[in-house]
Amino acid sequence: MFLSKPRKRDVMSIFLNRFSAVFTRLIFLFLLLGASGQVYALTFSFQYDPSYVAPDYTKISVAFVPSVSDGVAPYTYYWDFGDGNTSTEESPTHIYNAPGVYTILGRVTDGSGVSSTAPGSMTLPIAVTQSRQISSQNTDGTYTVDFNSYVYGGTPPYTYTWNFGDGSISHDANPTHIYSSPGTYHFDMNIVDSTGLAGSGTRTSTLVFPLPAISNVSLEPTYNADGTVDVSFSSTIVDGAPPYTYSWTFGDGSVSGEANPVHRYSSGGTYEYTLNITDSADINGFGIIGTAVLIPPINFYLLSIDSSITDLVTVSPVKDAYQEGESVTLTINPSACYTFTGWSGDCSGTDPSCTLVMDSPKSVSAGLSIPAPYPLTRNAQNGTIISNPQQETYNCGSMVELRAVPDSGYQFLRWEGDVSGSANPTSLAMDGGKTVTAVFETSSTSINSYNISLDSISNGSLQLNPVLGPYNEGETVTVSATADACYALSGWSGDCSSSTGDTCSLTMGGDKTVGADFQLRSFPLQKTAVNGSIKTLPDGTGDFACGATVQLEAVANPGYQFVRWEGDIFSTANPANLSMDAAKNVTAVFKQVSGYTLNVDALGEGRITLEPQKDAYTAGERVNLTPVANDTCSVFSAWQGDCAGSGMGTCTLTMDVNKSVTAQFTKKTFQLTTAQSDGGQVTLTPPGDSYDCGSTVELSATADAQYRFARWEGDETSTENPFSVTMDANKTINALFLLVGTASGAVEYIYDELHRLVQASYPEGPTLYYSYDEVGNLLSISEIPPLTLPVAIPDPQPLTVKNILNKDAPYTIGDNMILTVNTSGHGIADLYIGIIFPDGNVTTLGDSDNPIIQYAPKLRDASMNGSESFMIFNFIVDANLPKGDYTICSVLTEPGSLLQNAYFYNENNWLDAHCVAVNIF
Repeated sequence: MFLSKPRKRDVMSIFLNRFSAVFTRLIFLFLLLGASGQVYALTFSFQYDPSYVAPDYTKISVAFVPSVSDGVAPYTYYWDFGDGNTSTEESPTHIYNAPGVYTILGRVTDGSGVSSTAPGSMTLPIAVTQSRQISSQNTDGTYTVDFNSYVYGGTPPYTYTWNFGDGSISHDANPTHIYSSPGTYHFDMNIVDSTGLAGSGTRTSTLVFPLPAISNVSLEPTYNADGTVDVSFSSTIVDGAPPYTYSWTFGDGSVSGEANPVHRYSSGGTYEYTLNITDSADINGFGIIGTAVLIPPINFYLLSIDSSITDLVTVSPVKDAYQEGESVTLTINPSACYTFTGWSGDCSGTDPSCTLVMDSPKSVSAGLSIPAPYPLTRNAQNGTIISNPQQETYNCGSMVELRAVPDSGYQFLRWEGDVSGSANPTSLAMDGGKTVTAVFETSSTSINSYNISLDSISNGSLQLNPVLGPYNEGETVTVSATADACYALSGWSGDCSSSTGDTCSLTMGGDKTVGADFQLRSFPLQKTAVNGSIKTLPDGTGDFACGATVQLEAVANPGYQFVRWEGDIFSTANPANLSMDAAKNVTAVFKQVSGYTLNVDALGEGRITLEPQKDAYTAGERVNLTPVANDTCSVFSAWQGDCAGSGMGTCTLTMDVNKSVTAQFTKKTFQLTTAQSDGGQVTLTPPGDSYDCGSTVELSATADAQYRFARWEGDETSTENPFSVTMDANKTINALFLLVGTASGAVEYIYDELHRLVQASYPEGPTLYYSYDEVGNLLSISEIPPLTLPVAIPDPQPLTVKNILNKDAPYTIGDNMILTVNTSGHGIADLYIGIIFPDGNVTTLGDSDNPIIQYAPKLRDASMNGSESFMIFNFIVDANLPKGDYTICSVLTEPGSLLQNAYFYNENNWLDAHCVAVNIF
């Protein structure tokens, strides 16, 4: 018999060897002569079969089986069991109360009276059991095993003999033995009591090192349409002596002995499963207890109702979001001012009720027939009627407050028409055209009236009741304070400064002034997370300002995975944003995953990609982690955690435990080098020479006296001053300053025989020299004179431009407009075409795109001689072109001036300009 104690890494065995004996005794009492004259002899023998009786094993049950031959039936039997008990059964079973040596006598008598006796001695040994518990697998490769013996009966003290299978023995009752190396070992144990009675002996047992272990359990759920869930369980077993015996429990009363079972759960939920294994040497391995969190995918959808019908529609049930498959009923209840004409959107038809099944986001509106506004006629003699709001007509259902104000010497008496009574003020519901009359009578007493002034306030409003003044002396007026969203009343001022609630009551005895202050509210955020935590951005554990958006990030503990948000967020997004417009409560739900988990995080603007991407990994599985920057301004700088020291590229991990990795990203920095020509300085804001990638630096150029700023050159070019630069690379930018003319003289120009500008002399400044290639293109402008100085030739004719349109204004839609620019004279200039739109906006052709007007590129650094014509554009006037008055200007500027706004005349930059007016209607 083999028993196992239900302990991890612990095996206990009870071996009670079954033993038997056969005692044969032939007794030849005499020879008989049968009826036929045959002579025969009676032979008798028996066997016995003992077994120990649970639970204390000190009692032994023995079954006796006789064997008879050569006699004459029928037979009778007699047994003496040697402990004072006898039996006449043919095959009796007798229980002995203790082990020991017993003398047994068996006798049989046949039908003719002949008997045969079989005496014998029977030894019943002491019951012995053993157990071994593998207490530790040591770091030096050895294994420590605790052995225990259990003796049932006999007379102590006992003598023990353990044989551990590695050549070592022990005579301790409960020895501890260290096996020096992995391997397979066969051990046994025997005892002898003080009387010399031996134990039953123990079957040889086997230990195999390393022990069997479950290295991984994985679950793959499949959610069925009927709500059941099929889960595929698989496991990986290492070490021990295969084949293995598996024992699964699934947490719903079901079990399995398969290695990789597929179990069907009747519904989703949380189930605790277990797996225990035994190897072929009857060694139990480490068991695993896990949790299967089976949550079918849940989708939530929003229901949007058009704001124009929100107050007229009832929704059942009312929720922020609806679970997939949930039914929602909408019922429209039009008032007397509306006639329902039918649903639109995801509801249809004219039935006032509509039921939707939420299998996607839904949007609903409805058609309503609304009557035209109703007129209100007011009649009053010896006074006036003031209404709030003050209008001639009102929408159906509007409420109008009316107040009768008597002239001096009169007092209000009553209302007539569609309003009756003497209440003043009074209210009127506009459910049709209305006429009201205020009746006044003469009064011998003078009634003083007063006004209430409301201060201008922020983040809230004040309301008067009655709304309309002036108010009679002694009249009570209530002032109510209403805060805007996210604000709360913090106090009153003026004539309500002593009030503490949301309303203030005033008794009119003079003019009054009222003010109020409102302050921003804040709300608490309650976070709940089991098996994980929740990070917030901005970070904080206190209250958050109303209207603030808080980013929530769920961080799972090792062995768990984020599932969804609950509470005031319905989402599986992580991170997720939460608007703090009230006190909020959020819960992060996590599920346990089997196998080894890999948690990754990034510091800075970047992320980690995983290959493969899994919730959990099996033992020995390899994972590649790659750092990826989120933008061009970030760069990976270092690994932390289990990838620390892995260099600057991909990190490969072997999953043998739960692991965590962080990637550090830093901002790139770039150098900004500035220089300037003589005549000015450059200032940087913010100052410095090294800037973070993506930052903006403002460059300001300040010219010295007699100089002017011309442009920026280098990695960025512009004529703007100041000029902003985005740092997305190392950059060198130079400021160009040029001498300008003064009042004491003008610039002297010298032309060559081809009428090209070859020299410009600035008063109190430099002399510039112009050089050209063989075809006449300008090559350079320099302060260094050429080897051969140019011969001065007076300029026969300065450069001028003139715009010519193919027809006189106005132009209409579909007209063909052609603009030609005529130049005359000699010299070098840049040609710009500027168009001023009716709203004042300017487009400089060649410097910015215009989607309506097609144009030719501007002429840059061109040498012009004589008269030339350039057709600038030819297009059909399009209906999309704004109608109105346009101005088109042609401008010649100094080479390289990069003119931006062609219509701003600047005598220092322009050589000539010509504009024509165009009208398009």
